Amino acid sequence: MPEANARRPHRPLFWPEIISQLQAVVAEVDQPVYLVGGAVRDALAGRPVHDIDLALADGGVRTSRRIANALAGNCYVLDRERDVGRALLDVGQGQIRVDVARFRGPDLHADLLDRDYTINAMAVELAGDCNLLIDPLDGEVDLRARRLRQCHADSLANDPLRVLRALRLAAQFGFQIERDTLNSMRPMREGLATCSAERIRDEFWRMLELPQASAAIRATAATGVLDVLMPDLAGLRHRPASGEDYGDGWQECLAILERLQHVVSALTGQRRDEHGASFGAGMLVIQLNRWRAALQQHLRKLWPEQRSHLALLMLGGLYIAQGQADPGAARAVKRAKAFCLSNGECDRLGRMLRWQDEVLSLDAGSNLSLHRFWRGAGDAGVDACLLAAAAYLGRAGSRINHEEWLNRVDSLTRILQARFEQMDSLINPPPLLDGHGLMRELNLSPGPLVGDVLDHIREAQASGTVRTREDALVLARNLLASGIG
Repeated sequence: MPEANARRPHRPLFWPEIISQLQAVVAEVDQPVYLVGGAVRDALAGRPVHDIDLALADGGVRTSRRIANALAGNCYVLDRERDVGRALLDVGQGQIRVDVARFRGPDLHADLLDRDYTINAMAVELAGDCNLLIDPLDGEVDLRARRLRQCHADSLANDPLRVLRALRLAAQFGFQIERDTLNSMRPMREGLATCSAERIRDEFWRMLELPQASAAIRATAATGVLDVLMPDLAGLRHRPASGEDYGDGWQECLAILERLQHVVSALTGQRRDEHGASFGAGMLVIQLNRWRAALQQHLRKLWPEQRSHLALLMLGGLYIAQGQADPGAARAVKRAKAFCLSNGECDRLGRMLRWQDEVLSLDAGSNLSLHRFWRGAGDAGVDACLLAAAAYLGRAGSRINHEEWLNRVDSLTRILQARFEQMDSLINPPPLLDGHGLMRELNLSPGPLVGDVLDHIREAQASGTVRTREDALVLARNLLASGIG
């Protein structure tokens, strides 16, 4: 029995409160239920446990439904053929995912052997002593050595997506990939093309969410994996850069990603020492600090299936350096569709890239320019500002002109101030006339002309030249007399 092979690890496992609640639920299940995978790894490493995977001999869907019912959650069938169910439970201010699956073989040992890496091939019996570790492949040794090692020689061949996962885990935890595992990755990277777009997207998204995302992308490119995932970026390797500090377009792209990561990490509270040492990012964050809460809320947005907006922003950063002859926005949207992102995500990605080109050339002292920018860009304007700042800093490199950058920061501050402090007065001023009132007062018929006149009135309000309903009617009559539309 697996329990007989359980032992005490070198340190206690740190479990969240939800584990004791799950123990009470599975106590009524007539078979052992095991905590497996990343939850065990993180508990052993003393890291927060965000998602939980359970395995048992039979009844994965049934047990997930039992958990959801007992803990007032929701249950979903992930894979009926493989008997995999998911319970989503409310925990404090968020949700925790509990996936329950039938063993990937005849018993727990076979299940663990069939996993990707040894650090993910440890288990704990949920209803037993949760400080006893079942570790047939010495995952604890690899965890302590900060080493990523495949479970067996065919681990990557069995699922090529594990090649991408290795790079993400290595970046996430600062691990070294063991030599035999690294050698196995090289011939298997082409196999990624056989994986579903959704699985690739989900793993890649987890990489883009990392505080070390730029380093992970660099490693993914260096191993040739990025060329398989995103062949449309391959041309950057041979494209000249616009900045003097970088030898090619790809190095410029990486520099932009790094600066974007510095700014975002500082704004979201994941600041590291090197972020504070960056003059460019540091000055920007100081100016943006007054809207830190609003910016954090913006970056915490979740798209369908809980995909993070931060990852979408980082994807946008990959396409800034595409150049005017081959617009990054169009290529980015094409890639987003290939990743099976939602229409909303595709639209946001395209708009943030299209509008970022205008940010640093915008006349931030003109209310009309600010009004038009935010009316056109919408929420994507915030992303455009962050991307534009990262693009400037990445292209400037170490030769940043401090005075010029301070002027850029002042402009960015004015642009974002309009969004966060002047929404009701400058961007969406209260309407002085609606369409029905305009048609009634000027004897107009419904049509595009009415919308054009209302747009001009709203812009005049933003500029301060129209303040009353009477002012609006005078402007409308003048517009009609001059032949607008």
